[in-house]
Formats: sequence, structure tokens, C-alpha cells
Amino acid sequence: MAWSPDGRFIVAGVADFTAILWDAETGKEIRKFKKENSTCTSCISEAAISPDNKYIIAAGSDTIRIFNRETGIVVRSLYGQGGSPEGLVISSDGKLAGAIEYGVAEIWDLSTGKLMTKAGDYSERKVLGIAISPDGKEITAGNEKRTADILNISSGKSIRVLKGYLNQADERILTDPYMYWAGMVNEAKLSPDGRFIAVGRTGNNAKLIDFKTGKVFRTLRGHNSMVISLCFSSDGRFLATGGLDGKAIVWDVETGKPVQTFTFPDKKEAIYSVDFSADNKMLAAAVWGGYVIIWDLETGSRIRAIVPTTEWAVTRSSSLLTAFISFQPDSIRNSN
Repeated sequence: MAWSPDGRFIVAGVADFTAILWDAETGKEIRKFKKENSTCTSCISEAAISPDNKYIIAAGSDTIRIFNRETGIVVRSLYGQGGSPEGLVISSDGKLAGAIEYGVAEIWDLSTGKLMTKAGDYSERKVLGIAISPDGKEITAGNEKRTADILNISSGKSIRVLKGYLNQADERILTDPYMYWAGMVNEAKLSPDGRFIAVGRTGNNAKLIDFKTGKVFRTLRGHNSMVISLCFSSDGRFLATGGLDGKAIVWDVETGKPVQTFTFPDKKEAIYSVDFSADNKMLAAAVWGGYVIIWDLETGSRIRAIVPTTEWAVTRSSSLLTAFISFQPDSIRNSN
């Protein structure tokens, strides 16, 4: 799930290899972008929108597809190793796309469809999370060896390896039968100014790593369970984290203090994706149950709940949405 840079749209990847675009102001569904001839009803797709709002980029099955936002027509398909692309990222200038297939990070040129570089190896250095630097010249690849490799995209050469910041002696991975496999996953996001790498899934906290030195700048503690999603605000002042505990927390990057904490109606719903609006006044968060909630960062109030119009997603989220509506002010409830 992602907000468009100008705050006009919200796009999300949902089941059956479909990406859905909404009007962020009204919450109305604008268009679905669907893989042709797909019969899968429980296959996850990831989606993003280009910085100029012209294209919807959707990763699912064996392909990354670039759709024209206005027409829904596929303008280009990106092929890698034939696996299911995961961890979709778009560079800040909209020129590059990155994803992971079979534990290997792959970076494509969106204008030509050319595969620019690869990083990692399924058997020896399996990549589980990637980020593209603000200038589009480097990639950070977090792997199951609990390190993060920084590589030059043009040459594919390693620049630096960040290590030694995961799973400290006093930070055990919390036992959770629903998400036991997530304990081996390292999610990494780079701050807009390139100062920090935010790392999640290190227990019930997140870490800010100094990009130049690789040392821990700050450890953010506040979740009751594993942190599984991260996002920096566009000005780099704040970091949002989403956890298995159904909480989204917004942190002040410099002080490490939480400035807002948001909780979903059902605390068992893991928050898989968080994103700030372009003006950094709102936070959107998506859960596995199939719906998105938008919060006002200044007041802490819930602004809107958005539910994908698919039978699978509505079935999973109907009880949660009912709980959400039940304790909303009438003005919000009636307008949404």
C-alpha cells in the first residue's frame, strides 16, 4: 500500500494479482489493475504509483507490470527469474523499480525494461528487504545473514556491508505462531536525506542505523510484538512503524520519542504497510485483513476506513470495519 507523492491517490496490492487505486480525499475506488487470465483468489500482489502519477507498478506472479494510470493498459512488463516479485520499491525519481525474486534483489530501468543489477543469492545470501538510495545510485539489500549490503546499481559492486545491529542479547524474537517465520526477516528503509537506515523485525522494536558508520543511532521501543513495516515521512523528521500488535507508532527521528500511537480495532491484525501523505499530515496503514485506515497525525483521530471491494478482503475485514465504525463520531461515520 502506498500514497502518491502529491497525496491525491492511494494504491494497494490485494488478492488475485490485482492493484486498486483510490481517491485519497473521497475514499472512492477509481480503477482496478489486474493481471490478465488470473484465476488465483488468494495471491498477494504489491503495488506502487510513480512520482508523476502516470503509472501504476504492480508486482505479482512472475512479472512486474507497468500500467497507465488513466487507461489501465499495460505499457511494459519486467521479467526477472520467473519467480514472484516481492518487496517492490520505486526510486524517488521514478526511473527505477526494485523487487526480490528467489532471494535475489533485482533493479530495473522503468523506461526501457532493462534489468540493471542483481544482489544476493538464494542459498548463501538470501535477500529479504531492499531500498533504493535517494539519488538512485545505490541499493541496500537486507539478507537473512542479518546484514545489509550496499551496492552501486550501475556497476553492481559492493560499497559497504552493515552488520552487528540485529538481535542483541537482550532482544529476543517474540514467539508468535501466526508469524513465526517473520523472525528471520530484516526490513530496511532509507531516510530521505540518506542519514539513516530504519530496520524492523529485530524483536519488539525498530532501529535507526547511521548510514555512513553502520552503528545504531537509536533503538525505538514501544510495540508489544514484532515490528514488520516501516516508513519515513518525506521530510525525514518522523518514522512510522507497524507491528504484529495492531499498533502503528510515529516516532520523532531525532529524539526517538513516540509522537502518536494508533491502534486498529482488532489488535490481532498485523499492520503490514504504513505510509505518510505527501504533506506529512496523515498516516495510512494497511492490515492483512484487507483494509486501510487513515489517521490525522496532529489530532490522532481516525479520518477514514477504506475496504477493497473484493469478496475475500471484505470477508476478512467486515468485523473489524464494524468495530471501527461503532466508535467513530457521527460526522466521520456519516461522511465515509
